[in-house]
Amino acid sequence: MPTETPGNRPGGARVQRNRRRRRPDYRGPLLAAALFVLAVILAALVLVRLNSPAPASTPSPTPSQSQAVPSTPAPNPTPTSTPTQSEAGGQGEDVVPPDDIALVPPALPTESAPQAPEADAYDFSQCVPESEGAEEEWFSDAVFIGDSRTDGLRLYGGIEGADFIQHTGIMVFEVDDAAKKVIKSGGKSYTVMEALGLKQYGKVYVMLGVNELGYFNDKAFQEAYAAMVDRIREIQPGAVIYLQTLVRINPERAKANDIPYYVTNETIDRYNEYIAQIAEDKKVFLVDVNAGLIDETGVLPREGTGDGVHFSKAYCVKWHEYLLSHTVDPDLYWAAQTTEKGENG
Repeated sequence: MPTETPGNRPGGARVQRNRRRRRPDYRGPLLAAALFVLAVILAALVLVRLNSPAPASTPSPTPSQSQAVPSTPAPNPTPTSTPTQSEAGGQGEDVVPPDDIALVPPALPTESAPQAPEADAYDFSQCVPESEGAEEEWFSDAVFIGDSRTDGLRLYGGIEGADFIQHTGIMVFEVDDAAKKVIKSGGKSYTVMEALGLKQYGKVYVMLGVNELGYFNDKAFQEAYAAMVDRIREIQPGAVIYLQTLVRINPERAKANDIPYYVTNETIDRYNEYIAQIAEDKKVFLVDVNAGLIDETGVLPREGTGDGVHFSKAYCVKWHEYLLSHTVDPDLYWAAQTTEKGENG
């Protein structure tokens, strides 16, 4: 029979197991204690956070949409402190600006000052339009250059105060020709351009071209006429230049008086186109005397001429009156000349 020992006793094993079961378990109380301490710490932090004073802020209240906002600050405004939320009356209330800050409405657009006319505002491609009639003093500083038609204006037109440099049969090719000293003054003879230089004028009127109709060289006429305009401008730098169109003839009377066959209205029309182009190119005025003297059929009326080419006394007066009713402000002329000089350097 085996000897009983504590290890093999039937109840020995139970005794050891019972001893282990009765060993104290501290994990539950320790976990509970840790959670309690953590809760206390969190509660303390929350209380400290809640009891600490909030940092002072300086909010800039945004005005409501209905509030007028000055688009331009008032001149020299008095500095004011930015109101806090409590001073502004709380959230949602309109902020009323202090009385010493004026609300300045946006500046209204003002009409721009009238612009001065541009330098080339006058259209030199067009004939001088009808204007308010000038007084007779208009011609007090004027000179007329021309042929026998201009001589008729001098004799019968009634123009007072103007000078006349004219000669029957003179042509543009001869106005500066030393061999054509056909102008008499003070006992001396001068070319047309030399006579023009004896005195300074404010206006120069030119009508030339009828005697050139039989020259049969249109290009030479254009070149000579343009050179004449340049020469006039050189001799008379302070004068406004008025070119005049050639007046059409009365064919019936011209034929009856043996006027040369080459003097035709068709040729006159062509030469007038050349003169108009020169006026535009040189920026000088063009007076359409032709339009003022012809009738509804487009010719010089019978009562306006004796030989079909030259004008009667009544039509010389009509020519005079037409010139007075077709004048231009000299400032427009000089503005164009200044611009042309600037463009040409």
